[in-house]
Amino acid sequence: MFDKLKNLGEMMKKAKLVKDALGEITIEAASRDGKIKMSFDGENMLQSISIDEEYLNPSRKDEFEELLKSCIQEGIKKAQAAAAKKMKDVMGIDLPGMF
Repeated sequence: MFDKLKNLGEMMKKAKLVKDALGEITIEAASRDGKIKMSFDGENMLQSISIDEEYLNPSRKDEFEELLKSCIQEGIKKAQAAAAKKMKDVMGIDLPGMF
């Protein structure tokens, strides 16, 4: 039983290391035309966003919304991949489908 508690303690330490490392990672995402840019940390938190002024025109609203959506999806996907890699590197665990 104590071995299991020891293993649990070790896993918790490693999980904290992963969490701390993910907070330091920066992931960049951009629209295909490069006029919308975002950065996320490794915990999927949006850190910054930059939007070219031409997309602030109401006549481009639909295009802007579509590009914004795809940029956010790209950033989250990259952040999840970074988290999965960091977890595998630090904890030695590969959890397919978790991220």
